Amino acid sequence: RVAVRPCGVQPRVCWRLFAVGAPMATSGLLFCGVYLALSRMLAGMGVAYIAALGIGHRIESIAYEFCEGFEVATAALVGQNVGAGRAGRAWQVARAAARQMALFVLPFGCGVALLAGPVCSAFSGSPVVREAAAQYLRWNGGVFFFMGLELVAEGAFTGWGRTMPALLSGAAGNLLRVPLAAGLAASGMGANGVWAAIALTTVLKGLLKLLWFRRMSVRGQPPSELAALAG
Repeated sequence: RVAVRPCGVQPRVCWRLFAVGAPMATSGLLFCGVYLALSRMLAGMGVAYIAALGIGHRIESIAYEFCEGFEVATAALVGQNVGAGRAGRAWQVARAAARQMALFVLPFGCGVALLAGPVCSAFSGSPVVREAAAQYLRWNGGVFFFMGLELVAEGAFTGWGRTMPALLSGAAGNLLRVPLAAGLAASGMGANGVWAAIALTTVLKGLLKLLWFRRMSVRGQPPSELAALAG
């Protein structure tokens, strides 16, 4: 027989869950809002570019889902070490996760960038859409690795119990995409300006989040109440 016992609400636990989860949820909502703005910008250039963005995202999602697995694993392992009182190992965990992630994402991203034309031909019969999507992959395939760094860092922040740095650095990079894309597009690059803005800010976010976590893990301590909850 399975005994079911009532579980009372623990305000301290609820607050910690909210404090860790809310910044990550806010970051996701902001990310979606920025892409709505970019989509509207692309729509003014032609519907083919909206379709090209969709194709680029579908191919990019292969790398993203793979990296998301490393994000979850990093959060679990960093949290395990924090709960066991070995917070000093957190950076070692994040660094090892980044190296393992790179073994797949680097060759995949470079292969997609080099074979962008044939890859996109499998998704659309329109020459305009295929070429626009291929340009997206040529700009962004090579930076899939930095997307992976961003996700590994987000997992590390989650396991550490402080996700506000992930929100702040992610918000800075995501919000920068809109004016940067508008400026590059207006300079004569057109849709390539949007693709370039996405690539540049992906590099920025990946490096900023990972370096921020490294600095925090080396110099700081995780929330004491988080270690108590984990124990």
